[in-house]
Amino acid sequence: GPAAPAMATGPMLGGGGAAAPAAKRSAQITAFEKEGLVVTMDCTKLDDQALDILCSFKNSTGKDMERLVFQAAVPKYVQMAMQPASAAVVPANGAGGVTQRVKVTNTAPAKPLMMRLKIRYVVGGRQIEHTGQVSSFPAL
Repeated sequence: GPAAPAMATGPMLGGGGAAAPAAKRSAQITAFEKEGLVVTMDCTKLDDQALDILCSFKNSTGKDMERLVFQAAVPKYVQMAMQPASAAVVPANGAGGVTQRVKVTNTAPAKPLMMRLKIRYVVGGRQIEHTGQVSSFPAL
C-alpha cells in the first residue's frame, strides 16, 4: 500500500535531480571592468572540451561607446570560433548592451583555459583601447 505513493513521487524527484546538473553546467563571470565598461561571460559547457561563451558588453557611462571591436587570444592548444558582435555601439547609461558569442575547445584539458582580451571603441571621437585577461574559467 504505502509503497505505491512513494514510487509515484520517485520520477518527480528524479526529474528534479536530472535538471540540477544541467543548471550547474553554466556559470557567469565578470571578465573585464574598466571606465564604465563591464564585460560578462556566460559560460556553458558543451562537452568535456568545449565551452560556449556569450560575452555581454554593458556601458554605465553617459556616452555611447561606438565602433566596438572585441578580440580574444587563446593558447595554441585551444581552438576558438568567434561570431560577429550583435552591434557596434554599446549604448550609454546601460540602455541595452552588445553580445558576442565565442566557442572555445580546449584540446589539452589538463592545461588551463585562458583568454587574453583586447577591447577597442570610440567615445566622443576618442579611440580607447583596453586589454585584459581571464586566467581562470569556471569549472563546469
